Amino acid sequence: MPTKSRISCRWYVEPLDTETNSVIGHQLSEENAGTIMCHDGRERQLWLCTPTFIDRLNRGATMVSPRFHVWCKDGNRLPRQLAFITKRKKRKVRLPVARH
Repeated sequence: MPTKSRISCRWYVEPLDTETNSVIGHQLSEENAGTIMCHDGRERQLWLCTPTFIDRLNRGATMVSPRFHVWCKDGNRLPRQLAFITKRKKRKVRLPVARH
């Protein structure tokens, strides 16, 4: 049975302001930061990270309103910016039932 080849994806985050950059710098090692050529031909300052880190940053676990872009590099391709919409999960409120 043939096996599927896995394409590894490298995740990057691009801070859009100095406050976000500072928070990311405290969370990640400086060796994860670098200037990388992207698919549109521009070089950007990106931080190599994990999807878990992006999720924490997006949920506001590290700061109130982070401003950043997410980039993904799969295989030998140049990184591409990911556009995604995040929605917080709605919680259902259950009221106690009055029993008579």
